[in-house]
Amino acid sequence: NIFEKDFVFFPIHQHLHWSLVILCHPSRVPMSNFLNIDDDDDAEEDLPLGELPHACLLHLDSMSGGHRTTQVCVRLREYLALEYLRWKPEAQVGKSQSGEANLLGFTKTGLESRRMKVPQQDNGCDCGLFVLSFIERFLVNLPKRLSKADIESAHKGTLPESGSLP
Repeated sequence: NIFEKDFVFFPIHQHLHWSLVILCHPSRVPMSNFLNIDDDDDAEEDLPLGELPHACLLHLDSMSGGHRTTQVCVRLREYLALEYLRWKPEAQVGKSQSGEANLLGFTKTGLESRRMKVPQQDNGCDCGLFVLSFIERFLVNLPKRLSKADIESAHKGTLPESGSLP
């Protein structure tokens, strides 16, 4: 069950290019009250709102003009909604008020995405190595939680206090 994990790695391959998306804290997607996941960490209740783990998709692409973050994350949100329905078939499915497919809480606002500033490759063949390096750096400095402030600072190209984002 990927919804019980803190972080899930999605290597993306399209048009002879690799990039990486990291799903952070999927149980924190706004519809998570339907997930019925027991959280043993009572200390979270004492954290300020900005420091709570934040559900998001982080896109790490070593080639400018590589994969479009918007398109990649739309597909991942669709997959996550389907995976959730496979896991919880009793979840309500229908059309939203705008007539779009119901993606439960896996929407653009419910599960934000960010294209992270990462080192860029200077050729057309090292993208796979960059993906492996991004995974390694993330795992070596694995955070217990990523706050929204951590993600915002890494998105701007500054290292968050946890030092965990590549």
